[in-house]
Amino acid sequence: MPNETAALPSSHDRPASESRHAVQLMAVIASVCIVGFATGITVPWVSLALHAEGVNPTRIGLAAAAPAIGTLLVVPFITPWSERYTTRALMAGSALMAALSMALLAVVPLTLFPALLCLRLLMGAACSVLFILGEAWINQMAGSGSRGRLVAAYATAFTVCQVSGPAVLSWVGSASLLPIALAVASHLLAGGVLYAGFPAGVKFSGEKNFGLIGFLKRAPAVAVAVGLFAFFDVGLLSLMSLYGMHYGHTERVALLMVTVVLVGDACLQVPLGALSDRVGRIPVQVGCGLVLLVTALGMPFMMQTGHALWPWLVLFGASAGGIYTLGIIRIGDRFQGPDLVMANASVGLLWGVGSLLGPSIGGLTIDYFSPDGLMHALAMLATLFLGALVWETRPRK
Repeated sequence: MPNETAALPSSHDRPASESRHAVQLMAVIASVCIVGFATGITVPWVSLALHAEGVNPTRIGLAAAAPAIGTLLVVPFITPWSERYTTRALMAGSALMAALSMALLAVVPLTLFPALLCLRLLMGAACSVLFILGEAWINQMAGSGSRGRLVAAYATAFTVCQVSGPAVLSWVGSASLLPIALAVASHLLAGGVLYAGFPAGVKFSGEKNFGLIGFLKRAPAVAVAVGLFAFFDVGLLSLMSLYGMHYGHTERVALLMVTVVLVGDACLQVPLGALSDRVGRIPVQVGCGLVLLVTALGMPFMMQTGHALWPWLVLFGASAGGIYTLGIIRIGDRFQGPDLVMANASVGLLWGVGSLLGPSIGGLTIDYFSPDGLMHALAMLATLFLGALVWETRPRK
């Protein structure tokens, strides 16, 4: 558990303690979700602004990949930082650092490409610290009997906030600096929420028992789940509209398909988390893996049907999101203290790798194996996940 010097509350003090506990959780969840909203605005704004400046697609892709590189660079330092500095200081400081990097986007010419890459890399590093420590704290504070519902509710709120970013951008437009102003204000708000609602002296203290390789050995199914969902989130969803247009759907309908997949991801996580609290994590995660496998293999056929496609897309998104969410829940079930931070840092590192490789691998499957190759690749990842889950949960002699 985090290093708190206060004694355990008596039964008389317990309501106040539980109230503080709830405030801390809400502060962390709210701050991470606010940053998710800001990220949802900033990422497409940068791409659109660079396109308006006549920057070539290769450079736009590099700018989009820079935050993932920032994640890869900062992850090795998160665990030692969490032992030396308080969680509130690290998370609030990260929110302020991200706000600064975004504010500089308003004054640094976007055509000054090396400076732009540095700012995007800095933003990715800062946000990674906030996300990794935030998810670790949520998992740490959640009781085992309610962890599924709580982590799933957080995942749902984060997804909704992140998706609302592009929606707000489409409303305010990308021609002005208003989107950046909103992103900066969001990060400042997140830092303020953390500072006001989070205890000042909490650290993840204690001895760490493993590193990245140790995490891969202890939780191979969770590792595959992270890579699978990174491929799905960054690679597949960026290409889903092209996939739909290949089957003769209009651009508008193809973009609506992406929205429906995201709706399935967002809306069904809480029911899946609640179900895992009742029947166990493994059965629900196996079910999600099987549903993803079936929906991916059946997608070419369903693309040629009528209304049946839409519930199919909901199941497609929900099963992929469920695999990842239940993986995060299982991390909270198995690890505590510095090991929990190390596990979440490993997830962040794997996510960064998946974010870099997802779009390129997805594009290659379309180029060399026809558009259906995209679904076949996802089906293979689902099969790999199920195999890793069987291996991880096999009886030990």
